[in-house]
Amino acid sequence: MIFFAITAFDVLFMALALTLVILLQSVGDTKRPSIINMISVLINIVLDPFFVLGIGPFPRLGVAGAAITDVMGKIISIIGLSYIIKGNYPMLQLKFTGDLSLKWFKIVLSIGLPVLSFGTLNGAAFILQRKIINLLGIIVATAFSVGFVVINIVDGILFGVCQATAIIVGQSLGADNPKRAREVAYKTTALLSTLYLLENRLRLKISANPKYRNQRGLI
Repeated sequence: MIFFAITAFDVLFMALALTLVILLQSVGDTKRPSIINMISVLINIVLDPFFVLGIGPFPRLGVAGAAITDVMGKIISIIGLSYIIKGNYPMLQLKFTGDLSLKWFKIVLSIGLPVLSFGTLNGAAFILQRKIINLLGIIVATAFSVGFVVINIVDGILFGVCQATAIIVGQSLGADNPKRAREVAYKTTALLSTLYLLENRLRLKISANPKYRNQRGLI
């Protein structure tokens, strides 16, 4: 129960940090938000053993300790990102406001609702997938978990490329330069297609090797 209560704050701070990152990316500053986030992640990694296992004077908090370090990492990100925005981009004035008009809600819903729908359906599909895999036994579940780590690494790389493309395309369209936006989109598509073909080629080569096959002839 404590873990979920702390995680609720983590979700809130993650949304705030993501908003600040997107603000900086919209003006072309992608390097410093990445540095801030890497620092917060490193601090999180360093503090995890102390809060989870209770090393030294720190209490042993278990999963609650992991949630606390996550919240601390998000707070550090928010402070660092806010400092960058305030010191370098005074035109991006961050302040609380009660001026939430109907037009504002319509704009937010028109942009955010499709993304929310995709994220919700994707999460539900993942939960269902895990439930089905767990029914197949511990060996299959373990193999899936190991494979999922590799998939996450690849997804992280692809997400970085696609996010960079989205930023450049958005800036190009905002500058009324659709030609540049189209060029970037085509180049990214060609790059990802090439990587996909190479990955499939490597997978076929591995699957053709007898030592990677089990008794049933499957990888």
